[in-house]
Amino acid sequence: MWLKSSSEEIDDLLQKTEVAQRSGLMEGTKAMQEMDQSFNLHYLNLQQNMAQENRQFTMVPNIMKAKHKKAREAIDKVR
Repeated sequence: MWLKSSSEEIDDLLQKTEVAQRSGLMEGTKAMQEMDQSFNLHYLNLQQNMAQENRQFTMVPNIMKAKHKKAREAIDKVR
């Protein structure tokens, strides 16, 4: 979903860049700076999403280990 929206924004920025190139170097530079900022923002969002997924991925095994440990302790007490 975010990839599709990123692709659409990149396409929009590319169109803006083409228009800016036709209207002059100064505007082209401005469009390139906007595109650079947009890429940086998308990269930051990607990093945040990956970090969040990594936290979730590591959290589940830790919870499962804790449940297993408690179950083993309960079984050992019954014996």
